[in-house]
Amino acid sequence: MSRQLFQLISSLDGLMTALSANLLLGWIDGHEAAPAPTISKNDKTVPNPEYTSWTIVDTQIRACLLAVISPSVHKHARGFTTSAALWDALAARYNSVSTAHVYQLRDKLHTLRKGTKTMTQYLDDVATILSDLDVLKEEIPERDVVNAVIRGLPTEYSSFKQNIRMNNINISLNQLSGWLISEEINLEMENKLNLTESTITEPRTTLLATNGRGRDSGQSYQPGAVQRPL
Repeated sequence: MSRQLFQLISSLDGLMTALSANLLLGWIDGHEAAPAPTISKNDKTVPNPEYTSWTIVDTQIRACLLAVISPSVHKHARGFTTSAALWDALAARYNSVSTAHVYQLRDKLHTLRKGTKTMTQYLDDVATILSDLDVLKEEIPERDVVNAVIRGLPTEYSSFKQNIRMNNINISLNQLSGWLISEEINLEMENKLNLTESTITEPRTTLLATNGRGRDSGQSYQPGAVQRPL
């Protein structure tokens, strides 16, 4: 449902831009009201040509609106005779849905955790949430986003997190992203180095233990005892 919502909003934004560029936005915002269907001419009531022209444009706009909504929503778009009425109905329907999605996305951002994902995947998840919020016209202060990203880091980033918080560094999300990717590389190098040292140390320990057992085998040395030759 959320993907459909974002696609609809994006499509409607694109449609509004096109209408505005062609000076047709007044048809859906109500400023371009329908002229009278008929006029009086030579003491006779005749069709109003301006109404005919207005109706043609309005019908085309309404067709565009129907084209960008999903088939499942078409049943809620029936019975509207003007593009303005259809636009208002769509706005009323999706405004409440948008509000619910904003709360869900904000909660998702503040509870997001890196877990076992790579840093790039983690930051991509953050970017996706922010992009969805942007579509819904919801702006999150950058400092809140930075704090949410730091909060979602695992324990191996504790020193990094503490350094940021203790120094009260005011950084942008782009700066933080670069630092985190560098920190991930540093941690990976440290882990590989520790693993290499562990691999080297283990055979040495085994060798020393083996040599020790070799010296202990056979006759054991007893302090103060006379060692008789065999």
